[in-house]
Amino acid sequence: MKLHKKIPSFTLSEMLVVILISSIVISLAISVLNLVQKEIHTLQSVYQQKTALNTLKQVLWKDLSFHHNYYDIAKKELISISNTDTVFYQFDKSKVIRNRDTIFVSIDSITPFLENNLTNGYIDAIELITSKVLNYRKVFIYKNKSADFYLTTN
Repeated sequence: MKLHKKIPSFTLSEMLVVILISSIVISLAISVLNLVQKEIHTLQSVYQQKTALNTLKQVLWKDLSFHHNYYDIAKKELISISNTDTVFYQFDKSKVIRNRDTIFVSIDSITPFLENNLTNGYIDAIELITSKVLNYRKVFIYKNKSADFYLTTN
């Protein structure tokens, strides 16, 4: 009489259960990874928009402070003129073009001011309202004027 020794191993049904559970865990990990990648992409986009907005604020402040500024509402153009140079701004829905530079920031509305009044023409301040990407953030940029300006104009 021959004795057959059984080799300890897993049955086919046990292997199928392990494969099923492993595939469920892997699919959950992949879907979580996709969600994390989408969130990172959104954060990068908002960061780029905020950086572009800060750049726009800096160059607008510099140009408003040291130039004579003219805004055309119909063309959505700002022209800053000084003795040394002239800077042209073209405002679009998704970008602002400053001479040859493009600043990618979404702006919903632009309001030009002269002496605290809405105006079309020469300006000393401008209010920008960003798009939904930056939560409709208001940016107000104005020209600092010395007391001489008010003494000589009155």
